[in-house]
Amino acid sequence: MCANGQRVVLDLRLAGVESEQAWLDAVRSLSARHLGAPRLAVIDGNPGLAAALKMQWPQLAIQRCTNHKLWNLLAKAPAHLREELAEDYRRMIYAASREGVEQARVGFLRNWKLRCKAVGASFEKAGDELFTFTSFPSSQWKALRTTNALERINEEFRRRTKTQASLPSEEATKCKPRHRHQAFRTFLKHLDRNVPADLEVHLIADNYATHKHPRVKAWLARHPRCVIHYTPTYASWLNQVERWFGLITQHASRCGSFRSVRQLVQRIDQYLMHHNRHCRPFAWTATADSIFAKLQRLCKLINGTSH
Repeated sequence: MCANGQRVVLDLRLAGVESEQAWLDAVRSLSARHLGAPRLAVIDGNPGLAAALKMQWPQLAIQRCTNHKLWNLLAKAPAHLREELAEDYRRMIYAASREGVEQARVGFLRNWKLRCKAVGASFEKAGDELFTFTSFPSSQWKALRTTNALERINEEFRRRTKTQASLPSEEATKCKPRHRHQAFRTFLKHLDRNVPADLEVHLIADNYATHKHPRVKAWLARHPRCVIHYTPTYASWLNQVERWFGLITQHASRCGSFRSVRQLVQRIDQYLMHHNRHCRPFAWTATADSIFAKLQRLCKLINGTSH
């Protein structure tokens, strides 16, 4: 963000991991392009990014994204306390003055250390970096508290990357009440039985623990033709099955009203039967050049906006 409030995308790259070295390479490339030392970096709390920024610019002020931190705290709180936790947190973050933020911060920590130790410990760990925005003029707080501007780019990137989808059989799309390793092994066995023996089976999956369970790994070791490729962290949208979930949501569940889980499952099964009569193979329809061209057009649209 420039001094006049204009937002400019300076660098974009694909990386398999968000390690300190990967971030350091990106940061150093900016420095090599004679980018002056920034006054503030708003980040999501990734330790590799924070370490790389501090290594390149030791005096750089860091602001932890307040939205990401709220999600972290909610994940650590019991379900019955989450609504109250979110209200207390927002009341603190959106206080009208620096003094109000500090006063609410003291009360928030005192209250939640007693009510939920995990929430209190996580909040303390964030430290002063969660409140760096208060050292800037209050008129800039809205833009400095979160990484929303960047998240919007990521969301548009996902939305505008289109695919066409199909799945091989109804057996491969059965609804299961829980996503456990037993069900995943059953799915793998079904593939192994139904795919011709002379073919390899390559699966793309996210890093969910079920996909890496010791019994799953043992089964894969006994069936070397079945290979799982894991998408990088925070990149599950690269998994084409996510496009399939999007189709189910759009055509089967979003506009429906269901009185029970059974009704929802029946509706999904009906959609699967209809879809499989007219299915086509999954195919990535966008080229890399077209994706980057769309991203450039998006950046032109959002640059210079005040929100």
